[in-house]
Amino acid sequence: MEAMLVSTDLVDAQYLVALAEAGGIVPSWQECPLEARINRDSVWRLRCWGFVNLPVLVLSYPWLDAHHPDRLGETLRSIVPVLRALLAKAAEYGTHATIGVLWDFLSLPQKPYRDEAEAARFKAGLRSINSWYSHPCTHVLLVKTPLPVGADYGNTRPYSARGWTYFEERMSAVVKDDYCLWDLSRYEGAADYVTCLRQMRHQRLPPTSPERVAAELREGVASGALAFTASADLETVIGLYSRGFETAFDSYRAIREVSEATR
Repeated sequence: MEAMLVSTDLVDAQYLVALAEAGGIVPSWQECPLEARINRDSVWRLRCWGFVNLPVLVLSYPWLDAHHPDRLGETLRSIVPVLRALLAKAAEYGTHATIGVLWDFLSLPQKPYRDEAEAARFKAGLRSINSWYSHPCTHVLLVKTPLPVGADYGNTRPYSARGWTYFEERMSAVVKDDYCLWDLSRYEGAADYVTCLRQMRHQRLPPTSPERVAAELREGVASGALAFTASADLETVIGLYSRGFETAFDSYRAIREVSEATR
């Protein structure tokens, strides 16, 4: 996982909970406080020995506007109960132990503020983002809850009609541990890790070949069943899935051997 942090930051779940409690809105990567980021220098905070799989939560969710995914904080507030449950579990393994969250808006440099170095970082992070979803030991939270209706958002397509979320769900199904794929729409008030797992555990789709994913994406875009905000994202996602599919199978045995030895 440390290699995955070269061009991608995680954000401390404690920061997100505090931000939600204060009525705040998630900032972009450029505006995210340095102390809230988890990178190679602070990854030791994720070494929760004994934690079930990795103490990492990867978000798969629909952006609500092109310039900001959650400008009113509704997505943030919806995931706070899950973050609290995960943090309570992490706290069992040390005072400073926490949960790292992959939230693309906070994890990668965002437009229109990127300078040349940040643009290169974004490109590298995007190229490897499939690894966060496909890793067998990261927790992926599919935010399949109904879209908020309290504001005039720019993108009201549901989760199931978006190209990026299509990619993320299928990438998460290739070799994911059976306990690590969660659906937020199944949440029923769980306050601890084990109950969260029981309530939100999502039945994985069968591993889908890169050829079939490419065909379904192209057909979905052509028919209007799927859409990307930027048309160029279609071929980007197809390439990401193809590389991620092969890497997931190539690295699975080594990752699980390390995981079991560590546990």
